[in-house]
Amino acid sequence: MDSSSQCIKKQNNVYFTLKELDTDTKRAIIKSDYDYRYYLVEYNSGCYSSSFRRYLNRQIVVNLGTDFYVDFWDKIVLQDDNETCEIIDVDSADFSTTLVEDEDTNSGVIFTLPVKQPISGPYQYLWKAQNGTISVDRTAHEITASRADTIAMSVTLVNRSGREIKGLSSLPAVAGKINYGGWGLGTSKPIDNKPTWLDASSFVINGNRFVYYNGPDIPDGGEFTLTWNIKISSTAARGTYKMYLNCVKEWENWTQQVSRDGILLPSPDIFWRVYVN
Repeated sequence: MDSSSQCIKKQNNVYFTLKELDTDTKRAIIKSDYDYRYYLVEYNSGCYSSSFRRYLNRQIVVNLGTDFYVDFWDKIVLQDDNETCEIIDVDSADFSTTLVEDEDTNSGVIFTLPVKQPISGPYQYLWKAQNGTISVDRTAHEITASRADTIAMSVTLVNRSGREIKGLSSLPAVAGKINYGGWGLGTSKPIDNKPTWLDASSFVINGNRFVYYNGPDIPDGGEFTLTWNIKISSTAARGTYKMYLNCVKEWENWTQQVSRDGILLPSPDIFWRVYVN
């Protein structure tokens, strides 16, 4: 509430790591410490170049407004210098995106990253099928269950990443980073939320990861199915729950969903509506 007893929506301030910076064109590559996604952003005045450069490979704050998505007019905050500037353009990026010019020695042509060019994430998928009954209005796959029920879940996807997806057990261990590089399913909206209406046995780690792929390598264009169980908490309130999931390349990036034509879809989420009676 403010002084006039009006409700004020919470502002979400999230840490990002400043990976690269070009103060001449006012562009930056930032990586969210919240959901590990990379973004190529263009910003306006308010953040001095000399100040901004001191944050390279350090954390900055981005005020995302009332959601958790990087949008136009979100504010970059240089917290140690009390300087702010607004994001005036944003595109998806990944760990290979760079602002550094790359010279092709065979052609003599210098390639630079266009400001307006969308950059695909490192891993993408095409949705094919999931369990549940399609709702009458065709907006959701629905599940009806009672408290303490266990439900078999499944989703079938096609790898559209241009590279292999590897099984979890074939990946090298990285100290301090559990399941590094594993392809998993995690909670979304908001990212990494821990749904209290589900029993803890529904998750493999953290109360927000359901399953990791652990089969043979999946080539680009290969189809695969993830299966797991969820259990409704014995104390869950009766009612309707929305379950949003997203695929994650653990410790690297959340994945992106594409259409059959390879067009990036506005939402990466896989959605169920769950009725608990």
